Amino acid sequence: MKWFHHIAEKIGRVEHTPAEHGDAISELFYRRSLYETSEEFLRDLLAVFPEGEPLADADLRVLLQKLRGIWGAEQALALGELAEQRAFWLGLADHTGSAYAHACYGDTLLVGGQHAEAVEAFALSLELAPELLPEIAQDLDDVAREVGGSVWLHFCLAKLAALIGGQANPDDDESRELYSELLEEFSGDSEALERIHYHGQVLEEAVKRGEMPRAMVLRSGKRTEN
Repeated sequence: MKWFHHIAEKIGRVEHTPAEHGDAISELFYRRSLYETSEEFLRDLLAVFPEGEPLADADLRVLLQKLRGIWGAEQALALGELAEQRAFWLGLADHTGSAYAHACYGDTLLVGGQHAEAVEAFALSLELAPELLPEIAQDLDDVAREVGGSVWLHFCLAKLAALIGGQANPDDDESRELYSELLEEFSGDSEALERIHYHGQVLEEAVKRGEMPRAMVLRSGKRTEN
């Protein structure tokens, strides 16, 4: 999907600094043919990243270069090694808390046809890094809608939080439109409505602070003017 290429381009535009673990990563890939299995190789690659240490952009850039193309999820699927890639990205996400690692984990799930789990992973990546919204939403909306239910709601609320948090286009009213759509779609689900109303309150508070533009109508169960 295009989302990965958009993210790779964004990371590529970040000011280049030496990768903290770049030499270790490159050395492992140089010795890749010496490993009997991909599982052993990826286990050693994961060990390069200490638990609790954030994933640096420069290290991520190296991983994206090395683990895509011939080492990407699509190729891993063809080789019957997708589970090993999935375990690596999930492990990296757990070690570093990286939103990008969660998104890459989601990608392996998506390639493997595990759409519900993939959407959940992408929703989590949005919660961790709302700035990923343009890259992720444009490709995942249809998949998330097809999954539906609580997974679709989770994804939409992650989108809504990102929009309210500063990712909204000032020239449109996407956040309010999404909020209203969710109210209508989940009108018979009291638990879902409680979660949706919470974000509506956050939206109204952002409007009062001047962080979001005012609109004539903001629905929260009834029509009100702002």
